Amino acid sequence: MNLALPLLEAIKPSARALKYFTLRSLAEWKIRTNRDRSHFLNPLPFAFIVSCGRSGTTILGDFLGSHPQVKYLYEPYYLWTAIDRQMDVHNLFERIEGRLLMDDRHVGEGSRERFDRLFRSQSKGDRSRLFVEKTPLNALRIGYLEAIAPGAKFVHLVRDGAQVCHSIARLATENEYKIAGKPALNQWWGVDGSK
Repeated sequence: MNLALPLLEAIKPSARALKYFTLRSLAEWKIRTNRDRSHFLNPLPFAFIVSCGRSGTTILGDFLGSHPQVKYLYEPYYLWTAIDRQMDVHNLFERIEGRLLMDDRHVGEGSRERFDRLFRSQSKGDRSRLFVEKTPLNALRIGYLEAIAPGAKFVHLVRDGAQVCHSIARLATENEYKIAGKPALNQWWGVDGSK
């Protein structure tokens, strides 16, 4: 019997907890220390992939991200919650009452500066000509995104509603994604159904 696979599965929740902690800490550090504004002089155009989850956004994002001139970020929750902690609707980082629906009124003091420091600096030094970010939940935050990234484009995917519901139900029930220290995490609904 191969013992490596069960050992790997046992380690994954702790590795995920460490990954989320590290990514969020690095994002907060970058906000505090990144004073280089050269990447703001000629910022990359932005495109946001939005939709209901389980609608094919990952496949589209991966496809677009494979182009050498596209800088692609897959669901960077750690960056969004470093910009505004209310965006942590899954409670991945702390126990709060997150905000799912957001518009331009929710762009707080310094939000755009934090966005620029975290997102725009991602492409510094590479050959990117377009920045693509994929977080399906952002379909509920179009006004917020337009205010924080003026001129951004949006790609909205639509999939058959019944198929989306079946896929969501399967993901929420199987719930195989575990993070150490978050026993009440559901991959679809968040910690204690926070989403």
